[in-house]
Amino acid sequence: MTLEYNYSDTKILNTDKEKKFLFSLDNTIQNKKVITINNAKSSNHIAYTDLKNIYLNFNKVKLDSNFEYKKFLTLIKALNYHEYAHIKYTKYKNSKVPYNIKSELNILEDQRIEGLLTQKYYVIKDYFKLLSNEYITKKLDYNTYILLYGRRLI
Repeated sequence: MTLEYNYSDTKILNTDKEKKFLFSLDNTIQNKKVITINNAKSSNHIAYTDLKNIYLNFNKVKLDSNFEYKKFLTLIKALNYHEYAHIKYTKYKNSKVPYNIKSELNILEDQRIEGLLTQKYYVIKDYFKLLSNEYITKKLDYNTYILLYGRRLI
């Protein structure tokens, strides 16, 4: 089956259907919270959460997917799972923590939450592997080893 959808021409991406799908997905696999999917307010981050809502940078993912719709859907689903794992498992509030420490804590937390979610939903591991390949291994820097080592068991 070929998935055809030409969205390379549009400057502003209409993601209403994708948001509705992710909303249904998130609220199907959990039962306590109502999670909404929003466009990211910051262009600096590809995805983030306030532990109540998920924010995805759909336009950045569109570029990262080289305008291939199937890859686009897979990447936003993977990013959604990652942020959903934060909502489900992250328990600390770190608003008073300095940014550099918060960043290092988040590296550890990312690895922990992905491990916990894949223990419960094993098939999600493939999405996390895709994220690692797409966003970690392509930008090799001093954090690459640390970012990948904690995910070695996924």
